[in-house]
Amino acid sequence: AATPSSSSSSSASSARGGAAGAGALEDGPQTFCELRTDVLTLVMSYFHAPALSTCCALSRHLHNVCAAHEHWHWFVMQYFGVYYDDYMRSVEVFDEFRWRRLFIYIRKVHHNVDCKQGVPRTSPQLLRPCSTATTLGVREDAEEPASSSSGSGASRRRRGRYRGSLELADSCNVFFWENGRLVQVVQVNDGRVLREIDTGQTFRRYFHRLANVRDRLFVCLNDCIKVWQYAPEDAHKPPIELPAPRRPPSLTKVGRPLELLVHRRRLILLESHCCMLWDIDTLEFVCCIQHADGDDSSGGRDSSSNNIAANGLADAGGAAIDGPPAAPEAAAAAFP
Repeated sequence: AATPSSSSSSSASSARGGAAGAGALEDGPQTFCELRTDVLTLVMSYFHAPALSTCCALSRHLHNVCAAHEHWHWFVMQYFGVYYDDYMRSVEVFDEFRWRRLFIYIRKVHHNVDCKQGVPRTSPQLLRPCSTATTLGVREDAEEPASSSSGSGASRRRRGRYRGSLELADSCNVFFWENGRLVQVVQVNDGRVLREIDTGQTFRRYFHRLANVRDRLFVCLNDCIKVWQYAPEDAHKPPIELPAPRRPPSLTKVGRPLELLVHRRRLILLESHCCMLWDIDTLEFVCCIQHADGDDSSGGRDSSSNNIAANGLADAGGAAIDGPPAAPEAAAAAFP
């Protein structure tokens, strides 16, 4: 049996323990702002964009944590597209608050457009006019069937006119316009022509043949791809010609070019029969991706018609990858 003295001592010790626990709670964080930074970051990962914006206005400490939260990166890509990931990489801005600033800027631009508050600005006679197909050395009726009527002359003239293409730089400070031979580099804010580049060729077929990354401008010519450094101070530098692509032996006919574009570290020329890739840093040819069509014994298409075969540089030794069975590995080698 417990004696009165032992019971009184146990009650005293429990009282001291309770007082110590209360003291520990008093010494701990009392408000949301007093939480540790790692705890705040974890809690804020459950916030949506409006809540995270509100949290930035509560205190300086919360602003520094909220404005640098990685969720601003995901909000930009979720609401406005993954293109801005490449854009932010191209402008070389690396401070920890950049994604929140970009989110706010895009929201303001969208608001001005939705409310029709944008101020249109025109620059007459800024761009050089495109040349007609006859000037480009292509007959206007080259693609017109022999049985076409004389009433379709207007459509032939529209189809024969070269339309030109426009490309906005990654930094959004300049844009490029090509009219079938010349490429103009135009400053966005004032419409001033910074430079005119003569490609030395008259383009025979229209497609989007311009691509930009950093200070480089890639132009797909009739027989090759060349890259210029488009800054006015680099006007004395000659263009660099990219190495010729190595198409697979099974590709007997060269396809029609459709578009030239840059995706991350790859320059891509999309053709009607295949897709060719170059490295934008080393300018070396990487690989050629071809859509493989296969026929089964009954003469119809089999499941291999949806496979992808790649031919090119799969590794440093230059091993070639070919055939439908190697399609998954080929796709992985094509996009490292």
